[in-house]
Amino acid sequence: GPSIFCAHCSSAQPPDDWDVLENNAIHTMACESCRRSFSFEVLECDACCHESATSWPSLPDPLLLPQETPCSSCGHTITRPSQDAHGLEPVDDFAG
Repeated sequence: GPSIFCAHCSSAQPPDDWDVLENNAIHTMACESCRRSFSFEVLECDACCHESATSWPSLPDPLLLPQETPCSSCGHTITRPSQDAHGLEPVDDFAG
């Protein structure tokens, strides 16, 4: 996976802290070095499976992020999930 760097002190974060989290979603974690909280996103390219990471000092407004971004490896367009597509669809486990 890609390296994730703290948005405050630029320290690389250990992969075991974030490697199991869902890609193409924004997450928040505390830096291993400075202990400050920051947000990050790992985008995975559908074409080449390359993963790239971006971090922010605070939680960004998903509506202000570009809906599409080019893959830094192959140039394919990566489309971010829409704001309501982050697994928030209602599931009725008790249906009929």
